[in-house]
Amino acid sequence: MQKVIIISMALLSLLLVSCFGFLNDKSLSNKKAKDIIEECFNQPPLPVGKIKFSTGKKFFTEGKNKYGQNESITPYRELADKGYITLELIPLPKSDAGYIHYNISLTNKSKDLVIEHHNRRTYVKTYDWEVGEVKEVHEMEALNTAEVKVVYEKVNKTPFAILEQDRSDSKLETLLLKKTSNGWKYCD
Repeated sequence: MQKVIIISMALLSLLLVSCFGFLNDKSLSNKKAKDIIEECFNQPPLPVGKIKFSTGKKFFTEGKNKYGQNESITPYRELADKGYITLELIPLPKSDAGYIHYNISLTNKSKDLVIEHHNRRTYVKTYDWEVGEVKEVHEMEALNTAEVKVVYEKVNKTPFAILEQDRSDSKLETLLLKKTSNGWKYCD
């Protein structure tokens, strides 16, 4: 009788361990969430940072302009020194005292960084996004979803990154992953 009880307990223990192992396999870990997000992230079009870059006539102020903004010529001069743009000084009309006028154009060296171009507006690449760290995974079993807090990091910065207003090196986003019969999905 004792052998039957021991064998029954062993079988019950084995069954419980395998059930918990199965359930555990269906849960979403930080590493598994990162792998799923990276898989989607590496599909075209690849996520990149970009800015609008205006070519043609542009003016800069020596102080604040009438809108209270102070746009410095310094980053543009750096880009010109590195050969990515050309700055052509335009003579000042008397009515524009306090302003410096330039004609700005992109060079062939910047051609690989142009993402799209419309009239005078050109979008240039400033950096690539990379999945950094998954901070938190919150599964919502009733909805078959999980909220995932992930940190994206800026990598491979281009010279045009000096024109970015956002100087941070990362951003935190909350994503929603769905649980399907084939496992967890983000981009499908």
